[in-house]
Amino acid sequence: MNGSLYGICFDENSAAIHYHPPVKLAANYNMSLFFFWQEILLLQTTANEKIRKPCNHFIYCQNCNGAANGTNFLPISIKAGYCCFKRGIDYALHPGLYKYNSKQQIEKLFVNLTNSTSKPLLEKQFYLLLAKFTEKIGCGHTYLNPLNLEENIPALYMPEKILPFCFVIIDRKFIITHNLSADSTLKRGTEITKINGYATSQIIDSLLHVSRADGKNAIGKKLANMELVPEQVNKYKLTDIFLPLFFPSIKNDFIVETKSIDNKITTAKINGITTAQRGGIYKKRYGIVPKGENALKVQMLNDSTFNFKIGTFSFFGEENPFTKIIDSLFLELSNHKKINNLILDIRTNEGGSTEARNSLLKYILPKDFVVKDYRERPFYSFLEVSKKLLPFLNTWDESFYDPKPDSIFKKNEFGFYEDQSTTANNNFVDFKINSNSFKGNVYLMTSPVNSSAAFEFAWVIKQYNAGKIVGEKTGGTKQGLNGGKFFFKAPVFEN
Repeated sequence: MNGSLYGICFDENSAAIHYHPPVKLAANYNMSLFFFWQEILLLQTTANEKIRKPCNHFIYCQNCNGAANGTNFLPISIKAGYCCFKRGIDYALHPGLYKYNSKQQIEKLFVNLTNSTSKPLLEKQFYLLLAKFTEKIGCGHTYLNPLNLEENIPALYMPEKILPFCFVIIDRKFIITHNLSADSTLKRGTEITKINGYATSQIIDSLLHVSRADGKNAIGKKLANMELVPEQVNKYKLTDIFLPLFFPSIKNDFIVETKSIDNKITTAKINGITTAQRGGIYKKRYGIVPKGENALKVQMLNDSTFNFKIGTFSFFGEENPFTKIIDSLFLELSNHKKINNLILDIRTNEGGSTEARNSLLKYILPKDFVVKDYRERPFYSFLEVSKKLLPFLNTWDESFYDPKPDSIFKKNEFGFYEDQSTTANNNFVDFKINSNSFKGNVYLMTSPVNSSAAFEFAWVIKQYNAGKIVGEKTGGTKQGLNGGKFFFKAPVFEN
């Protein structure tokens, strides 16, 4: 019998799915939630022979990162053997598993997932099942992330060709913003009404089942995840991946029905392109892809108004360029006394590093920042990562494995560990405003894209009355984020 470990790990509490029997677990190997499945993998050869093969499969959704890793065996028969839930034990990784769902609801999700695997499934079908499962957890940082796939794996799950458009969703309508196809008649503002005969309203309703967001009241964020904006043209995005999984007839070439600004309906065959082609065409037609430092744009609107577009906070490390750019920008602004209006545009900013976010807040807040004024309480379910889990975990920062000192982290009234100091937590530290901080009027432009660090940035601006917030409701939730630290990797076990 061959078995694969399917781990669903999120932030600082764990849920894992193990195929049975993957490996003997020691009696003290405790996880908040795990269950076992039996598995049969069959490879259909040209001679119609069924060859039993080991599998190296996927998920690992953790803090913004799940992934898929597998071999293209068709069909896969995943037979549910039995499931064993083990809750309330000493060790866990995901503290938010029950934040937006009761234990009964989570149990029902696992039962439904088990029942869905009682018949033969193709790998893409199972990938779709897992994506639907993680969406229901209600964690914007827990999902199947194609960016974590090994080099030879994307072909198993990712489409060969994708739609050649950048688009936004307005009133549940796909609106083209950048045409990357060979059809020059599709202008900015054109609405896509159907793709291969499927109404975009039907497509949206399907994609909502795999679109991640924090909490239950995040329809704006879920819709924003479906959009394809210039910052993302070089990547597989949600609509790219899941459109052909929900609608298998939609692939490579597309029959697109559109409605022009003057309400003229047309239908055209549009050739699909690769992600590399999409990025190359965008650069040729519209200029540099606004990513990283290029996602930061400054503009003088008039003698008294300065606009600063901040497309991302994804700048990490002490030597990150964002801090240097911010320091230089506000030094320059301090020398222009006539500028008394500052517009901060974060509408395309999904989040990023706390360091980048805080470096900007130092120039915006009207007074020094004090952690205790910020109503966020990060909880942890453990002080040290279990050594038995280390072979299955991966992360971008080794410091996440460091033990938390029991002299500072004490159990609170909810049964979680909490930093008892008053000057720091995992997201914020006390800091003083900069001497070059902006003294004029601040206007913050927001959108449903804003989650994680971008949502927290808007929250602090509002809490400190540091500016006027205009635009759409943000993503994120005051109930707290779920995501954090780890990826989960899936080794092969053979008996």
